[in-house]
Amino acid sequence: MDIFLLFAMSKSERIFSRELVEALVGCGDRPWVELRKGKAVTETWLAQQLRPYGIKPRTLRIGELVAKGYLQEDFVETFRRYIPKPEVEAMMRDLEERTVKEPKAEPAPTGANESSSIE
Repeated sequence: MDIFLLFAMSKSERIFSRELVEALVGCGDRPWVELRKGKAVTETWLAQQLRPYGIKPRTLRIGELVAKGYLQEDFVETFRRYIPKPEVEAMMRDLEERTVKEPKAEPAPTGANESSSIE
């Protein structure tokens, strides 16, 4: 469910393994850290947990960066099988409501000493 939400909120079809792990650990109210009995959740551990569902990391390019990660399409069958459709619909409605209610952040002014990167 958390991975489904991460893909939905990011509006991206791909995510690097390290970013997925960081996001899962950052879900403070979820048991990701407890699953490892106090040990850090790692990319390898996550890959081992997803492997029984036929989901494996692959080499991805996002912008100029290349690293191991996951495509949303690899999760579709697992999402369909394990997340009840009413829950998906409720989550999507909630996400849409949050997106509409939250004010859009204005871009920060760029300073002369700041460097920019192209993504």
